[in-house]
Amino acid sequence: MEELYALIEIVNRQKIRRIDIIEYDQSKEGNQCQRLYTYLTERKFKDSAEAAKHFFPTHDIKKQKIYFSNLKSRLIKRLINTIFFIDQKNNNFSPFQKAYYNCIRNENAVKILIGRSQRKTAIKLAEKTLKQAIKYEITDTIIYLSRTLKKHYGGTTGNKLKYQKYKSLLASFQETQSAEILAEEYLSEIRLELAKSTAQNVHLAERAKTFLNNLKRIDKKHGSFTFKMYFFQLSRLRYELTNDHKQTIKVCREALNYFQKRTRISSPNLRFSFNFKILTSLVHLAEHHQIQLVAEQCLKMTEEGTRNWFATLHFAIISAFHSKDFILAYKIFERVESQSNFNKVYGNISEHWQIFKAYIHYFTLLEKIDLQLQAERFRVGKFLNSVPIYSQDKRGSNIPILILHILILLYQKKYAEIIDRVESIKMYAHRYLRKDDTFRSNCFIKMLIQLPANSFHKAAVVRKTQEYQKKLLEHKTGPMGINPEVEIVPYEYLWECVLESLDNKHHNIRRR
Repeated sequence: MEELYALIEIVNRQKIRRIDIIEYDQSKEGNQCQRLYTYLTERKFKDSAEAAKHFFPTHDIKKQKIYFSNLKSRLIKRLINTIFFIDQKNNNFSPFQKAYYNCIRNENAVKILIGRSQRKTAIKLAEKTLKQAIKYEITDTIIYLSRTLKKHYGGTTGNKLKYQKYKSLLASFQETQSAEILAEEYLSEIRLELAKSTAQNVHLAERAKTFLNNLKRIDKKHGSFTFKMYFFQLSRLRYELTNDHKQTIKVCREALNYFQKRTRISSPNLRFSFNFKILTSLVHLAEHHQIQLVAEQCLKMTEEGTRNWFATLHFAIISAFHSKDFILAYKIFERVESQSNFNKVYGNISEHWQIFKAYIHYFTLLEKIDLQLQAERFRVGKFLNSVPIYSQDKRGSNIPILILHILILLYQKKYAEIIDRVESIKMYAHRYLRKDDTFRSNCFIKMLIQLPANSFHKAAVVRKTQEYQKKLLEHKTGPMGINPEVEIVPYEYLWECVLESLDNKHHNIRRR
């Protein structure tokens, strides 16, 4: 139901008052659409099957699926219609967004008016809209309106002066459009190849470099804002392909400097995307002081409680963990948890924040965070049964959960339970972990396996894990030496915490 949720998010975010395609339809179908719309805004259903059962309880599963599919289609159609009631004067829109929505609405109005033989009104609207489209460099609209006006003054009224004006304008922007299409095509081709593999691709980076050299020859003559946007996106991607985070940051800052000079046209979302790339690159470079500054810049460019807002604080809290600033990590988590929609956040966003909560809980137990600061929020042993396990593990998503479970059990000296967990984690490591960006995780898990193997005796564990510690330090998966998505806290520091929880006694515990 992601398509529905996306449409509802647009409608709700713009606070559209006239959802009359839903509200004013008093038929049975209209009432069902309104009910479904209301339930979805409240996130009442976990999936389509549950929603289908709610709306069609007396039918078998096959018919429920068919009937609910039809209901969803009706609601989608009505929501799409509702989007046309978006108020272009909405204060949440940038000047460009207001102009863009106004231009595409007027462009379609011109088409309808001409189709209904209201040419005089259509031409007047076309000329007015064309001025705004040129001001904001909305190329596709400029081309359609110029073509329409050229045809009108050439074939209908015979106004040679205006005919030549719009003919010249059309020719100029057709060249601009061709340049934009080429830049877009180059970017799409690289992304298409990249979708086949997430590994570093030097060959693909070289191809991107060739494309960029071709575009540089066009830039001076036809470098519209849209062209430059694609150029900067392709340039950024070129360095991302080889994990060259320093060059990625350099390109992003060049782009932001250009966008800053074109604030009339550049949207907050576009500026956010480049700022966000700077943020993620800084995380890999472990530039923790800069990370928090850039994160605050990103937050100013996005609405509180949105996906981008959560994503920004996601990397801010990872930076706090890596810099061992656990008080800051706690404050960031509090900021997120205070959001009214926190418990309704869907997908991996919610799962990640539950894991962050668990790590905060662990460091509270170790007294790395002031217990008085959060005595009400985190209680000993409360989270073990609440941390989610990903149903489909992808590239080690479950690693932080599996590791943290053992660490807390170790703090609680529940050795028998650790033995059980170690058996499970052995199977997981054998099944999922290879010598890639989960190699460090594999080393750390093998270090944890030595705990019960050496009766939780500190000196023995230290001796038996030296080889794995050496591999842990030697193996680098990037400039930062880790995969921050999996390794939320550096394993070297977690190992220090493990050793703090051990003593020089043999704990010969039989497996339960």
